[in-house]
Amino acid sequence: MFSERLSENSATSFLCFFPRTNSLHASQRFCIDVISLYDICILPIVTPPRELPPVILAMKETYRVWLTLYRDFPKVERFGIGNKIEQSFLECLELTFCLSYLSLEQKIPFLNKAITRLDVVKFFTQLCWEQKLISHEKYADLLQRLEEIGRQLGGWKKGLQTKTLTQTSERK
Repeated sequence: MFSERLSENSATSFLCFFPRTNSLHASQRFCIDVISLYDICILPIVTPPRELPPVILAMKETYRVWLTLYRDFPKVERFGIGNKIEQSFLECLELTFCLSYLSLEQKIPFLNKAITRLDVVKFFTQLCWEQKLISHEKYADLLQRLEEIGRQLGGWKKGLQTKTLTQTSERK
């Protein structure tokens, strides 16, 4: 009786009271359901994202460079100072990204925070270099990229300050 119940389609259900379907049947059924869902629904047309400011593109590229360095850190340093740099870098990226959507009056405080976060990244990166966690060449490359981002953020801030000064002087 047991051997009659066991067939090639019920390899996972070998006892008499279990159903005669197995995971193969379930996966085939799921695939049919998913395919039929795709036939029914019409996907909306998604517009491409707007072009990001050059400073964000530079930050993204610098973050990629940082990630390659971060992965080579010893475990203790990776979860200590490496994590601190990682979080500060991500916060700086987030603040800079949000800047592109804010009004003119709201941008300057966020820009100050982003510049401060970038300075924190520079400081802790220097500590990593002093502890010989980052080689001299890689540190020089990373520092050059961070300095360029700092110049771009500073220029953005200066441009916003002159723009707000001209707008306030025009209102008077």
